[in-house]
Amino acid sequence: MTVIVTTTIPIGSAGSAIPINANFAAIKAAVNGNLDNGNVADNAGIAPTQIALGPSEGSILASNSGACEWRSGMLLINQVTLIADTATMDITSIPGDYQTLVAYVFARGDNASAGSEECRLRFNNDSGANYSTQINVTDGNVQASSEVVGATGAPFAYIPKNSALANAYGTAEIWIPQYTGTTRKTFLSISSNGVSTAAQGVQGVIMGGVWASTSAITRITLLPVTSANFKAGSFFRLYGIT
Repeated sequence: MTVIVTTTIPIGSAGSAIPINANFAAIKAAVNGNLDNGNVADNAGIAPTQIALGPSEGSILASNSGACEWRSGMLLINQVTLIADTATMDITSIPGDYQTLVAYVFARGDNASAGSEECRLRFNNDSGANYSTQINVTDGNVQASSEVVGATGAPFAYIPKNSALANAYGTAEIWIPQYTGTTRKTFLSISSNGVSTAAQGVQGVIMGGVWASTSAITRITLLPVTSANFKAGSFFRLYGIT
């Protein structure tokens, strides 16, 4: 009979290391009947060891060729969820502990028209003409490109207006690498979905933008362009990647 041995890594108490066995492969071979001089010698020297705590908050414990290692992970920094219609969604005091920021946005505007409207973001409360964006929109089978140069905010999404498809909220995913740098300008990559004026139609948007500043980013503010407010139920979640 063959006995199959698998690993289980117990979760330690808060702040403690996680015990494993450094010679698990030798034990597995021996239990499965694959004894030879090599693994007998290995088993004779079995000694428990420990995995140190992760190098940073948000690290993930993963397996690599039978060994355990810490890998970079994604950690929620902060979030805003609206319980009432609100003019902006704002996250401040962003820590400089990560390499990349990733924002997820789910939103609808209170403009009384149908279709979608543009939304913009600002870094560090900068409302100067310091944002430029290349925009590619697919609406039905029609594609269109445009460029915004020297705007007072970077377009990041096209969200449904209040008379668009009922209960539909637009989405956006925003990647901001090297946000703590102070020698290079900040670029961002964006994908977004909204609704078209056609019944049940979907609008897809891909954008790339730049902020003409070398300041480290510590604040991100989102605001609609034609609506006075984001509708209740909209949210803005910000994650950091190590």
